[in-house]
Amino acid sequence: MHRGNFQQLLLRHIRHEIGETSIRLSQKLVAFRSVSDHVEVDFVNPSTGDQNTELAKVLVGADGINSTVRKILYPDEGRPLWSGVTIWRGVTQTDKLLLDGRSLIVMGDPNDVQLVMGHVSKNVINWTCLVRVEDPNMQISPAAPDWNNLGHIEDLLPLISNMKLNFVDIHHIIQSSMIINKFPMTDRNTLPRWTHDRVTLLGDAAHPMYPYGGNGASQAILDARGLILSFRQHGVTLQGLQAYDDLRRPASNIVVLASRQYSCDEILKVVHERAPDGFEHLSDVISSAELEAIMSNSKRVAGLHAEQLNQEPPLF
Repeated sequence: MHRGNFQQLLLRHIRHEIGETSIRLSQKLVAFRSVSDHVEVDFVNPSTGDQNTELAKVLVGADGINSTVRKILYPDEGRPLWSGVTIWRGVTQTDKLLLDGRSLIVMGDPNDVQLVMGHVSKNVINWTCLVRVEDPNMQISPAAPDWNNLGHIEDLLPLISNMKLNFVDIHHIIQSSMIINKFPMTDRNTLPRWTHDRVTLLGDAAHPMYPYGGNGASQAILDARGLILSFRQHGVTLQGLQAYDDLRRPASNIVVLASRQYSCDEILKVVHERAPDGFEHLSDVISSAELEAIMSNSKRVAGLHAEQLNQEPPLF
């Protein structure tokens, strides 16, 4: 499912369940204060400059890798950390399926250039090109990650000139993209705590990590699940927030650190090392058992193994 469609589905559901006024746009958080039994949150409308203060039992900062809530809690943290990889991303409308429409193409060398391509709906292909930069500044992102930053096709095409498949025209798909975005692949170091009084963090605001295997979205979903379970047990209280912190922070910290070392890209690394000049059949390079072991380990570390998830108590 295309993430935009999923977001619209969630939006409609929330408005139906909580009310049309439950979501407000053009509200930029600028400050908050925890008091005895509530938190005061200050907002400003970027367009009009109007300011308002809201009161709530708790504040959950789910405002992404450039989180304002996190910056207020940790003002000296600085910019996100750059991996040395630049991500190019786009979507292309098409009337032809890639293979069976459910397959994912992953190719290239993680130490140079790699390409991931697959359907997000029947008529839409999402592609991502990851380009490792030589001698990068491995400490600081060149800028705050901006998912809307535009990339230029003429800069990307030379980087993938050697990438060819006999069953799909890679270059045509990329050149036909509606919009191409370009941004650094970043994460942040893990935090000693997310919860401060009546304020906590969730998703990329709490644990931004390299976007391997859908970890960003899936870990945020697990966070939300953990928060609900903690509130059900302890109520919407300080104890509930701390229980959520104790449950999710150690688990997600493991994934943040593991994403820097292990991922599904491990398969590409192995294949490239064993067959740098290409191959006819993947089975001649790596066995199905070895493929399954790498994938299973990646799912286990991320907490996404089916057996692990099925052992968790239901929410409803």
